[in-house]
Amino acid sequence: MHIKRENETEKDRERSVFSTVFLALVAVLAVEIAMLLLSFTLSGFTSRLNSNAEQILDKQVVNRAAYISGQLIEAQDLSGLDSAVNRAAAQLVQEGETVASLTSSNEGSAPLFDAVSDQMVRMLREKNVTGVYIVLHTGELSRTAGGSLPCLYLRDLDPSAPASATNDDLLLEHAPAAVMHRMSISTSENWEPGIPVTGGAQDDFFRLPYDRAREDGGIQNAADYGRWSTESYTLAGDSRPVISYTQPLIYPDGTVYGVIGVELLTRYLQSLLPYSELQNDGFGTYLLARSPDTTQDSSMTLHRVVTSAADSGSSLSDVFTVDMQSESGGWTRFGGWRCYASVVPLSLYSRNAPFSEGSHWMLVGTVSTTRLFAFSRSVQERLVITILLTVLVGLLGCLFSSRRLAGPITRLSDEVAASAKLAPGNLPRLSRTGIAELDRFAAAFTDLSRSIINTSTRFQRIIDMASVELAGYELREGAPVYTTDNFFSMLGRREPEGELSPHDFEKLIERIITENENFGLPDGGNQRALGEVQNTPHDAAFHQYLRHRQNQDRKDDRADHVVYPGLNEARGASLRGGDAEDVGGPDGSDQHANERGGNVAVNERFNDVPPLERRDDDNPKRQKHEQA
Repeated sequence: MHIKRENETEKDRERSVFSTVFLALVAVLAVEIAMLLLSFTLSGFTSRLNSNAEQILDKQVVNRAAYISGQLIEAQDLSGLDSAVNRAAAQLVQEGETVASLTSSNEGSAPLFDAVSDQMVRMLREKNVTGVYIVLHTGELSRTAGGSLPCLYLRDLDPSAPASATNDDLLLEHAPAAVMHRMSISTSENWEPGIPVTGGAQDDFFRLPYDRAREDGGIQNAADYGRWSTESYTLAGDSRPVISYTQPLIYPDGTVYGVIGVELLTRYLQSLLPYSELQNDGFGTYLLARSPDTTQDSSMTLHRVVTSAADSGSSLSDVFTVDMQSESGGWTRFGGWRCYASVVPLSLYSRNAPFSEGSHWMLVGTVSTTRLFAFSRSVQERLVITILLTVLVGLLGCLFSSRRLAGPITRLSDEVAASAKLAPGNLPRLSRTGIAELDRFAAAFTDLSRSIINTSTRFQRIIDMASVELAGYELREGAPVYTTDNFFSMLGRREPEGELSPHDFEKLIERIITENENFGLPDGGNQRALGEVQNTPHDAAFHQYLRHRQNQDRKDDRADHVVYPGLNEARGASLRGGDAEDVGGPDGSDQHANERGGNVAVNERFNDVPPLERRDDDNPKRQKHEQA
């Protein structure tokens, strides 16, 4: 049972040439693919591509922030208009007017507006702004809630367009009627002489700088009180959102008597923030935002003021948080998308300005990670496709190579297996494989088969050419017993079906000898029973042979040819047909048998038992063969 299990295990371990070669080639292919992936992973190629994409975005935002910062700083430079208004006010005061009278009503403010109107138009043309305004007041704004203040408000809806010599491209949003007629500038649909005071956040753009300067008593320069509106707003009756920069008007004696400022339509600001430059495919977002404070715990909270995007920021929240990964940017979420945000601060205020704290302006450029890292993802996808194609082509190559190599070996194996079914004496026909080693093996196998056939046929020919009828057998350990065609017929037995092992053959011969009383010649001639020749040298030798076979432990497969008295050597047991005198008898049959060649020859291993007699022959060739 144990041996059976071992044989089954060894059989299970057997593999075909095709599977062996194919698995080996697949293993090599797998190792190569693994090494490629490992090298790609260790190289950090993808992370470097992503880092490069982030750096490119940061650089673009930095460049755009520098441009926007320059535009805003230029716009908030109101020193020329401030000086012009103060000079005009001082001139009017010298002419008998008071600061209070100049700011009390639309009619009282008309002389001051007339004096600075040309300067306002000129500044509107020189600066890339969409509006310029003056609001006059000397008291508390809260007391004027629900009323209006004297205001001169000019707009240019398209500053980038060429200026008109007749100011046809300008609009008056607010102006006293007398001033409007003298300026000959068209009014907007929502024109009013003065600007309404609502008392709410709508007034913050001019109220906060005015109130802060009045609280301080105007001790600082007017520009120090300047402020950009932190939220976009619209004028009364208008639908166009704007942001503005406002600073107070401070008379030389410290009296705050109004504000001056400029505006930028958010639509115009969006034109200064081309989101398409962030990505070549036009996906990206610019945000002009403010932060109440600097970064805290690697996180920055930003309030959106102006958005430049394909959807105008409709899907973006007004307040968002950026998880800063570095000084230049971090991660945020817009509309459910994970985005990388590059944040660049804008230095719009002086360090000691009242509104510099709590209002840090930022330019933010955001791109979704799917767009920003599209190139690296494309490289990864192409790498995966390349690897898959490599694996596919490699597997096909392994399959082809395995079949190409295994085919000849399999064909040769089948031909060798088929040779076992050939008739005795036929040489196997082995086709050439084109593989030198296999062809040499086939040639050696053919030569070996030819040698075996020659050996066996030589033995058969010797028996066939003998002058007497002979039969023989050959015993070898681990191989079936070979007998001549007439072996069993001479023993008077039917030839067994199938092959006989040495053990079965020995048992059969012993049974024939010991159980068959009439062991002799099957031709019906003069036969003598075995019991009748017990005292002959033949019988003594055969009994000695039997006793030796029972006691001898076979240790090798060497075939010794030994002749005992009365026995003839012929590579096996031989029987000759004849009469009783040929077998032996009282008339000296023993000697006659020796002369005729005898009745029985034994081919077997005798290790230590010396032969009783070696028969000499007159034929030198035969004698040499027997001695060998």
